[in-house]
Amino acid sequence: MVSQERGGRKTKKTLAVVVAVCAAAAVVAVTLILALGGNDGKGEKAGGGTPSEEELVETYEEIKQEAETAISEMEDLESEEVASEPDLYAQELEEAEVAFEQLYTDLQEATSYAVEVTEEYAELYQYIYDYYDYLYDLTEQAVQDIDYLLSLVPTMEEIEKMQQQAERLKNLPAGGSHQELIAQLQQYAQNAFSDLEGKQPPSNMGSYGDELNTLAQEMESVTQQMAKSLASGDRSSYASLLEQMSAAIAQSQQQLTATVNSLVSAYTSALSQLEAAIQSALP
Repeated sequence: MVSQERGGRKTKKTLAVVVAVCAAAAVVAVTLILALGGNDGKGEKAGGGTPSEEELVETYEEIKQEAETAISEMEDLESEEVASEPDLYAQELEEAEVAFEQLYTDLQEATSYAVEVTEEYAELYQYIYDYYDYLYDLTEQAVQDIDYLLSLVPTMEEIEKMQQQAERLKNLPAGGSHQELIAQLQQYAQNAFSDLEGKQPPSNMGSYGDELNTLAQEMESVTQQMAKSLASGDRSSYASLLEQMSAAIAQSQQQLTATVNSLVSAYTSALSQLEAAIQSALP
C-alpha cells in the first residue's frame, strides 16, 4: 500500500521554480523542478533529456484521467446499498485503493525529471505542477481514509450479524429458551465495540468515527435490553428495541455515505479549479 510504502520516510514534495536568464539569448529559460522526498537522487526522466511541452501536456492528460478513475472508484462508496454489505464494501474499498496507488506510482514517474521551457509556457507548467502537487496530497489522504474504512469492515460484519440475529430472535416462538442465541446477540455487539478500540480515524473523518463509536455503545445497551425483554416475554418491547436498532444502523450507514460524498466533493472541487487554471494557460 502507498501508506505502508511511505511509513519509513518523508515524501512531502517541494516545488521550486528556478529562473535562469541567458544574456546571449532573447528568451528566458525556466526550469520547474519537483523534488520528491525519497526520490533517491533521480532527477532525470528515464532515457535522459527533458520532455517537450506537448509531451508534458500529454502526460498531464493521462494523469488527469487516472485521477478521474480513482475518484470514480470512491464515488462507488457513496451508495447506502453498498455500505450495508460489508463484503461488497470491502471489495469496493480495495478497488479504490488500487486506483489511488497506481495514480501515486504514475505521479512519481511524471514528476521525476526537470522541465525546461520558454517564458511563454512557464505559467502553464506551473499550473500543471500545482495540479500534481495537490494530487500527491489527495492521494495520501485518500489512502489513509480507505485504510481506515477497511479497518472498520470487521465492525460492520459484527453489526450485520447482530442485526440478523436480532431478526431471527424476533421470529422464534414465544415461551422457549433462547439463551444461547441471546448470548450470541450480545457477543456480536460486544465484538463490534471492541473492534473500534484503539482505532483513530483520519482528521477529516473524525465525526464519522465518533458516530460509529456512539452506535457501538448504543448497540451494546440495546442488546442488553433485548435480552431482558425476551427473558420476561415482553415481545412488544423487543420489537420496539429492534426498530430502534435498525434505525440507528441505517443512520450510521447514511452518515458513512454522506462522509464519503463530502470527501469526494472536496476532491473534485479543488481539482476542477486547478484544471481550469491549466486550461486557461494552454496555448
